[in-house]
Amino acid sequence: MTVTFSEVTKVYQGKKPAVENLNLEVHTGELLVLIGPSGCGKTTTLRMINRLEEPTHGKIQIDGRDIEKFKEEELRRGIGYTVQQTGLFPHMTVKDNIEVVPRLLKWPKDKRDERVRELLAMVNMDFEEFAHRYPRQLSGGQQQRIGVLRSLAADPPIILMDEPFGALDPISREVLQIELKKLQARLQKTIIFVTHDIDEAIRLGDRIAIFQTGQLVQLGSPQEIVKNPVNEFVASFIKKNYQFETSNLSLKALDLASVDFHPYESHDDRIILSIDGSDDFYLVDSDHRFIGTISKENVKANQITADKVLQPIRVYDSVQNILSIFKDVNTLPVVDDGNKLVGVITSLSLMNAVARLVGGNES
Repeated sequence: MTVTFSEVTKVYQGKKPAVENLNLEVHTGELLVLIGPSGCGKTTTLRMINRLEEPTHGKIQIDGRDIEKFKEEELRRGIGYTVQQTGLFPHMTVKDNIEVVPRLLKWPKDKRDERVRELLAMVNMDFEEFAHRYPRQLSGGQQQRIGVLRSLAADPPIILMDEPFGALDPISREVLQIELKKLQARLQKTIIFVTHDIDEAIRLGDRIAIFQTGQLVQLGSPQEIVKNPVNEFVASFIKKNYQFETSNLSLKALDLASVDFHPYESHDDRIILSIDGSDDFYLVDSDHRFIGTISKENVKANQITADKVLQPIRVYDSVQNILSIFKDVNTLPVVDDGNKLVGVITSLSLMNAVARLVGGNES
């Protein structure tokens, strides 16, 4: 579903506009990130979509229908909502928390049970182990997963996420960012995601909307934003990434550590390699030259041919030229000049390495 803002302004009594003359269309199935400094209007914009805040002027539409034409409960039950502190009910089990909205919608018990099992499986949480725990028995990252799953429970077409990973430690945050990307690739929801972290915005967003003092100042893909900031404010806000993009660093210059491959199976002159934490396998010849990527399903079916044609990255390739490749994939193989497989890289590991390097240069 599309979400459209037309000349939307929000003014709190006695204050300057929190949001001013906002025109914005969120496309069906995209993950749009709203970002900017504290007080810029990004959270107010998010909250107006499900009418937790009412616009002072202007119109917000969902698939062409004015949100004021919805009953509030109808509107909110059709929109998932995830916040930083999860909002889990401490007296309810994981299962009960996830199925709050399906209960309100009077789903039968067997349908609710099936949905909870399906959702927990999506984030690799075993139903028998976790369904009957209480929030206090979960880690912070696990609690945040349940918060995200609850927003997905009734299968809403629109998900609002207000700094959902902001309170987590860096490792948990990165894990959940990866899981969200995988979920979005599978589910294709319309997601509006608020953050103050430009690294998170670049990792997650199909497009990024940058706000300043209540106004939308730039909208575009992560690559467009980084390469062509419209003014000094935007350039300053994305300083680390902007400096990185205008340089010509190579993967070799970043000194990215190679991962450890584990031989999985050998077939004549071909070897299947696995990597911890990856669902894919990598096919090389007897000299370790890269052939392609094989899915877990094909390996199990003993179909030893590359079923994913991925152009490998070379260790001397410019990082500037690599960023756009991550639009449709999560992981890419890295080869040396002899086409030997030396590692894999994700958009997350790439951005983290760049941030470390730039941070080191600035200190």
